Amino acid sequence: MKVVNIFHALFICNVREVRHNKTRVTLAVSRAPVQLALPLLVMAILLFYHPWVLLKGRCIKCLDWFTVISRVLTTLAIVVLLVFDSFRRRLQLLALLTDLSTASTTVQTRGLLSVRGLQLGVLFVCNVLAFVDIVDTVYRTGSFALIPGVLTGFVVEHYILLHALFCQLLAESMAHAYDNLRREIASQPNWHGTLQDMLALEQCLQQHSEVFGFKLLLLFLHLLLNISFCAYDIARKLIGEDPRSGVYHLSIIVSQGSAALFGLCFYYNQLLVKVSSYGK
Repeated sequence: MKVVNIFHALFICNVREVRHNKTRVTLAVSRAPVQLALPLLVMAILLFYHPWVLLKGRCIKCLDWFTVISRVLTTLAIVVLLVFDSFRRRLQLLALLTDLSTASTTVQTRGLLSVRGLQLGVLFVCNVLAFVDIVDTVYRTGSFALIPGVLTGFVVEHYILLHALFCQLLAESMAHAYDNLRREIASQPNWHGTLQDMLALEQCLQQHSEVFGFKLLLLFLHLLLNISFCAYDIARKLIGEDPRSGVYHLSIIVSQGSAALFGLCFYYNQLLVKVSSYGK
C-alpha cells in the first residue's frame, strides 16, 4: 500500500504510511484539517479566476454559456462534496487500509495490467495534447488571458480523476486478495488461516461499501455529466457554422472522462467477478 503516500501527498486521502523502523510500518491519519481546508481554498480561488464564472464578455442568453457554466458549477460542487466526504470517512478509510494491507495482493493478471496501462496512456496523451493546445493558443493569440481558465479546469478535473484512480486501485487490490484466497484454498487449504483471511476480506468488502459508496456515486455522476455535456457541445459545434472552435479541447475532456469511467467499471466488475468465483 505504498501508493497511499502518493495519494496523501496529492491531497486525495488523509491516510499515509508511517515507518517506525526497517521492519515496522503502520498506517495513520495525517494532517486531516489541512486536507480539508487546502483543497477547498484552492477551489475557491480557482473559481474566482475562471473566465466563464467572471462572465466577462459573455452573453447570458447564449446556449454555450449555460452548458459550460452548468458543467463548471456541477464539477465544483462535486469537488466540495468529495473533500468533505474524504474528511468525514478518514477513520473508516484507515481501518479499511489497515485490514487490506494484511492481505497478499501480489498476484496480477495481464488483463488488468493492460487495461491499466491503456487507461494511463490515454490520460498521459490527453495531458500532452492539452499542453500543446495551451502553447498553440498563446502563440496564435499572443495573450495569456485564457491560461487561468485552462489551469482551473486542469486542476479541478485531475483532482476528481485522481479520486477515481484511488477507488480503482483499491478495487484492484481487493480483487487480487480474493484471487489469492481462491488459489490458496485450491492448492493447500489451511482452514484456520483461510478462515481468518476470508473474514478479513468480507469485512474489507463491507468497509469499502461504507467508505466509497457516496464517493463513487459522485464520481460516476461527474463523469457521466461531463462526458454528456462535452459530447453535446462537440456535436453542436460540428453541426454549426464554426466547427473547429473548442472541439479540440472538448475532445480531450471526453477522452479523459471516458478512460476514467471505463477504468472504474472494469476494475469494479473484476472485483465482482472475483467475489462471485470465490463463493463457488
